[in-house]
Amino acid sequence: MHPENSSVGHEKDNRRPVGSKMALVTKLLVLPICTGVIGLFFGVALDQSDSYISRADDCYASLLDYTYGLSYVGTIAGSLNNADARNEQIGTYNIEANEKFSAPSSKIANKCDTEYFDEQNLAQWQDNNHEISSRCFANRSCTGSEALSLAATAQNLTNNLLNDVHAVTKWGTARRVAYMFRHLY
Repeated sequence: MHPENSSVGHEKDNRRPVGSKMALVTKLLVLPICTGVIGLFFGVALDQSDSYISRADDCYASLLDYTYGLSYVGTIAGSLNNADARNEQIGTYNIEANEKFSAPSSKIANKCDTEYFDEQNLAQWQDNNHEISSRCFANRSCTGSEALSLAATAQNLTNNLLNDVHAVTKWGTARRVAYMFRHLY
């Protein structure tokens, strides 16, 4: 009988070294898992890179709504400050102030990512918005002409924010990638 036909020799040929078994485990388990994780990461990353532009568009629309409401600030503030206004008229003016001014400014806070704006532009806009809200609507202590002056300043500051948001579509690759990593969820 030849040694290659014996059962002992046959078993020896079928044995695999431990290293090749580990390589097989790696191929069957680790590589698909890593590929899936990397695929998920890039899938989320691509979604983020597409959605930051649509979010910027929503923010831009919110800023335009706010700009539209600014044209009513002087009229509403003057009406609220009128000593002859009755309670039901004041209620109507408050509703109008909410619809034309407060709701759009809240929408900006919800729709606009602060990373879209220059920090100084945003801080100035927030201060002005707070001044209009508190002085002209909450405390009713500004006259129509003061409200118009504040609204004109707000218009200029809002134009700065509109320019900042418009620049989002022109972000370079490094800024887009940095934004994507900060917003992975």
